[in-house]
Amino acid sequence: MAHHTGAILQRDGKTFGVVTRIPGGIVTPDTLEKIAAVARNYRVPMVKLTSGQRVMLIGLKEQDLLSIYQDLGQFAEYPAASHHRAISANTPHPRYSRVYAA
Repeated sequence: MAHHTGAILQRDGKTFGVVTRIPGGIVTPDTLEKIAAVARNYRVPMVKLTSGQRVMLIGLKEQDLLSIYQDLGQFAEYPAASHHRAISANTPHPRYSRVYAA
């Protein structure tokens, strides 16, 4: 069950998980540092790399969710369609510009 913010209720029924946007699975050091800063600031007990090439912050308190989404800014993944066909990773190097099935 999802929270109105898009956060995912965890199995314990008390905490939530937030998935970040990482288009094409390509991330910069600045993006990683921003996600890590949010995790440290809110004392996130677990950070998971998902099979969908995203980062998930797990074990979040409900009262922190809105602030976490605000702090993540453009990297926060809000609820969207439940299926994505493909993600194009646009990079300067042709070897790394591929379409990944999602």
